[in-house]
Amino acid sequence: MEADTPTERPTTSRDSGHELDIWKHFSASASTDKHTMITTVTWLLGFSIGAVAYAITKLIRSERPPFVEYPGQTVMISVAGMAISALAAYVTLLYAGYASRNWAKADAIAIENKWTDLLPNPGEPVGSNVSSLTKIAWRLGRGVDHQREIPPVFRVFFFGAIAVLTVNLVLFLWAAAALVILPPRSA
Repeated sequence: MEADTPTERPTTSRDSGHELDIWKHFSASASTDKHTMITTVTWLLGFSIGAVAYAITKLIRSERPPFVEYPGQTVMISVAGMAISALAAYVTLLYAGYASRNWAKADAIAIENKWTDLLPNPGEPVGSNVSSLTKIAWRLGRGVDHQREIPPVFRVFFFGAIAVLTVNLVLFLWAAAALVILPPRSA
C-alpha cells in the first residue's frame, strides 16, 4: 500500500549555489529596506519641513523682533510637523531593524561559507594621498556589525528627523507662549 510508505523529505544540507541564492535574497531585502526607508522618510521630512516653512513665511511677522501673528494656526501646524517628524524617526528605526536583520543573516551565511569578500570591510582607504572627503565617505560607508549597530545612513536620517522635530517643538512653544501672553486680536 502506498499510504504506508513514508514520504521522502528534502535534505537540509544546501549546496554552495543555493547558499549564494539565500545570501543574495537577504542582502537584496536589506538593500530594499534601506531604499524604502530613504524614500519614505525623505517624503515625511519634506512635509514636516514644509510645515515649518509655511509657518515661518505665512504666520510669523518678520518685524524686529519677529512675532507670531497667528499663534493658533502656528500651534496646529507645528503639532502636525512634530507628529510627522516623530513618525519619520520611528520609520527610520523600524527599517533599520529590518535591514540590519537581513544583513546580519547575509553576513552569517557568508561567514559560514568563508566568503570573506562578501562581508563588510571595516578598513580605511589605502594610500597616503587620500583626500579628507574620501576618508569621510569611507567612514560613513563602512561596514558594521549588523547585530550591534545600525549603518550610518539610518543614524543620519534618524537624527535629521529629531532635528526637524526639535524645530517644530520650538515653533510650537513660541506660538503657545504667544497664545498665553498676547491678548486676542480685535476684529
